[in-house]
Amino acid sequence: MIILYLSLFVQFFLCGCFGYEGAYTLPAFYENILISQHGWLTSDQFTDILYISRLLPDSLGINSAVMGGYLATATKYSTGFSILGGFIALFGLALPSFIWTKVANYYRHRFRNVGEVVISWLRPLAPGIIAAGILLLCTEENFGSITTSPWHFGISLFFFISTLIGTRVYRINPLFMVFLCGFAGLLLF
Repeated sequence: MIILYLSLFVQFFLCGCFGYEGAYTLPAFYENILISQHGWLTSDQFTDILYISRLLPDSLGINSAVMGGYLATATKYSTGFSILGGFIALFGLALPSFIWTKVANYYRHRFRNVGEVVISWLRPLAPGIIAAGILLLCTEENFGSITTSPWHFGISLFFFISTLIGTRVYRINPLFMVFLCGFAGLLLF
């Protein structure tokens, strides 16, 4: 009797670990365990479980565990032991979900501040990244050369400084500043 209960628990524990709910794959999975491997049920009994699982709001796994555990022990033992077999199979099926939930909550709780830590590490890097972008854009193609085209260089430098002052000091919308600089560049060039 203990061996049968242990076997029910282990088989349905494995179903809970690896049998993800899918209406088309799980019937074959449970049929393999309940009929082919162990012979706990007949095909008619398993077909009844399939019909009942479509009528009841529970999933196929829960119905298979309860009825499979009950019917597997009902052939050899009394009703009380059969009900216990259904509960053991159901406990074996549900236990992996509780374990996965506990593990996921532990790691979610443990690493809940990771995003804030990463951002706090990146915060000092932001001015350096902006400065690197500015230095990469300060080329002769963008600003011109002071020796070859001083007008182009002076206007580009004026637009750059006025955009920095306008957005930082006067809090002008950066998109509006880009529009103003583009319009002024269209008029001046």
